[in-house]
Amino acid sequence: MVYKLPNEKEVVYGALDKRTTWETEFLVIAVSKALQILKKKVRCYIVAGEMSGGAVIIIGVAKTLS
Repeated sequence: MVYKLPNEKEVVYGALDKRTTWETEFLVIAVSKALQILKKKVRCYIVAGEMSGGAVIIIGVAKTLS
C-alpha cells in the first residue's frame, strides 16, 4: 500500500492514518456484534435457568451484562 504512494511525507502519513482509522472502526464493529450475540445467548440462558429452577442467579448475571 505505502510503496505505491509518492515520496512525500504528508501523503504517506495520510494513507497510514486512514488505514489506522479503518482498523479501529472495524474493531469497534466487531466488538459491537460480539456483544449483540452475547446478549442473545444470555436471554437463552435465562429461559433455561427458569425452567431448571436456577432463575435467581442467572437473572442477576443477565442484568449486569445487559
